[in-house]
Amino acid sequence: LNLNVEIPQVSTYTPRYNLGPTHAAPIIMIVNETATLTTMNWGLIPPWCSPSDKQQPWKTFNARLESINEGAKTWKQPRELCRCMIPMMGYFEWIERRTGSGRKTEKVPYYVSRKDGKLMFVAGMYDAGREGESGSFTMVTGPAIEDLKWLHARTPLIMDPGSTRFQTWLDPKKTWSAEVSAALKPYEGQEMFRWWKVTLEVGRLGPDGENMIKREKEPGTNIFNLMKFKEEEAVKQEVKQEQEKIP
Repeated sequence: LNLNVEIPQVSTYTPRYNLGPTHAAPIIMIVNETATLTTMNWGLIPPWCSPSDKQQPWKTFNARLESINEGAKTWKQPRELCRCMIPMMGYFEWIERRTGSGRKTEKVPYYVSRKDGKLMFVAGMYDAGREGESGSFTMVTGPAIEDLKWLHARTPLIMDPGSTRFQTWLDPKKTWSAEVSAALKPYEGQEMFRWWKVTLEVGRLGPDGENMIKREKEPGTNIFNLMKFKEEEAVKQEVKQEQEKIP
């Protein structure tokens, strides 16, 4: 595969710091054996949807690697030949934690990125849509890497450019097989990421700007209380399912 990415003229895309579901975002796909950058809307609309179905708010922003491997209907067709990579500088994740010593909790957003400042590449799948329609994509998630388990039980499935996993996942000549399935394993790199608390405004789709990823002062947090709370939540419920709608 030629991994020197071609970037065609894209006049309708505006980069964002706070990019959320339904927004247009760049993805990398293989066209004529060359990696090509294009834009599609975040939130994959399954190819078998009828026009009336497409008016429904499909919750296909994330795809659990377990569901992909199991052959869930939503992912069975995209996993064959419509695999892509999603480049990003970082992503937002929310954690629920106690405030003070009581039982009251709050949700706090964090921004996660690489320590070296390089792009992350996350496995994804897409549907090009019918003629005249915008394409759409979803992001693959897997069990959280060790560094980030304190923040969330799952993380985007990151792959390193040039790695066998990266090339196998992108290659449209490789239909679904044990080889492609094996590429879907949690990222093994450790101590490569950094994170910090950011503004609550990232929870809204409208606000944007560099201040969305600006580090905010972190109040003193008792890590033992935080871990105890997380353990209690794990006992009460299984790992939260990523938002996806599988008929």
